[in-house]
Amino acid sequence: MEYTGGLSSSYTFNGWALSDHPKMKGAEEGKFLRSLGEGGSGVPLFSEGTGPMVRPNVSDRPAADLRMGGQTGQGLSRLTINRYRNGANNVAYMDGSVNSVKLPDMWKLKWHCQWQPPSRLPEMPKN
Repeated sequence: MEYTGGLSSSYTFNGWALSDHPKMKGAEEGKFLRSLGEGGSGVPLFSEGTGPMVRPNVSDRPAADLRMGGQTGQGLSRLTINRYRNGANNVAYMDGSVNSVKLPDMWKLKWHCQWQPPSRLPEMPKN
């Protein structure tokens, strides 16, 4: 598979876990995780993705093309890239553990303090 159009694949940091994020003192202040201990197991610190940082929300949609992942925005579309053609990405958690997570299951992870998984997981594109 070849990437085109300036795609930059990387490990993508969970922006809700940044201790000095500018939005930490605003309307979304209660979402931020202030320490590794506050997050613990099950809270992603970083994952494979297409940008340096995301601040996921439950309403985020998957990337339209899983071969390329999301190229804009700060949501989960940046993490829905089928890099290994197995429909999963590696996720490192705040407790130091790492796990392979199926792309739809990214919505089950606790990305911020107020995260409530959706009652229905989004459907992934068929590409």
